[in-house]
Amino acid sequence: MLSKLFKYIKNDLFFIFAAHLSLLAGSVLAGFRSGGFNRLNLILGIGTILLAFLLKALLDYLTTNKINPYTKINLSRQDNKSGLILLTVFLFMALFFILYLLLRQKILIGVNFFYIIAIFALFFLPVTVVGKVFVRKYDLFLEAIVVSPIFFLYGMGLQHENPVLYDFLMALPLFFCYMATAIAYNISDIEKGSALHETGMIGQLGWENAFKLHNFSILLTYIPLFLYQILTKTFALYWPVLISSVIALFEVFLLSRISLGVKPNWNFIRMTALLHYFTIIYILIYPMI
Repeated sequence: MLSKLFKYIKNDLFFIFAAHLSLLAGSVLAGFRSGGFNRLNLILGIGTILLAFLLKALLDYLTTNKINPYTKINLSRQDNKSGLILLTVFLFMALFFILYLLLRQKILIGVNFFYIIAIFALFFLPVTVVGKVFVRKYDLFLEAIVVSPIFFLYGMGLQHENPVLYDFLMALPLFFCYMATAIAYNISDIEKGSALHETGMIGQLGWENAFKLHNFSILLTYIPLFLYQILTKTFALYWPVLISSVIALFEVFLLSRISLGVKPNWNFIRMTALLHYFTIIYILIYPMI
């Protein structure tokens, strides 16, 4: 059972990585704006993310079984059944405890409540057959929405900051950057014949259209970022983030070589995607650290 659950978590590793960075970016930027930074609130926010992903993995496992795992009576699988029940109870108890702590920290109020509702609503959407098909068909787009703006703005909310118009403009680059880097990171799974990704948004687009979407998303990452710097007059503070465009162009180069028939180094492409997303987040928050 645990090995199967780990398989679902492994499929979301880049999603988890990007979500944590987006949450951190929102918290640091909001903390810098307010003149204070609450570490406990950030830890509780990270706990929310981890529990959400664990529950998502559990839900993926449960909804891919034709037979309800809780009702299996085969003696050889009794331990798995007991373990599954204990894990389910533990995760929901941990979730309620985190929500209680957030309520005590006065985080689970106002717009933050809607962020959390949106996170779990999107994660629990596959509980129905129609929802599962919808999530699988538009998985890349939905993941990008969760990473930014939802987790980005939730990170700001953890520092008791409500979003303003410019914050949504800042969230756009992270949304499109995730779209691009997720394509670069996951495209190898389609080449390897992963059924999970073949039925997803990238698999339905196909190689050629996925590469086009990747390049277009790269372009849309830096246009709103540059616009944000001009409108808020923060170019002197944020201009180093444009350095990450070098990594973005290198990512485009690596994927373009695949379309030319060059044998790809998938691990190198994945590392480039991780570095690209990490770099753009790091340079954004570095002046505030």
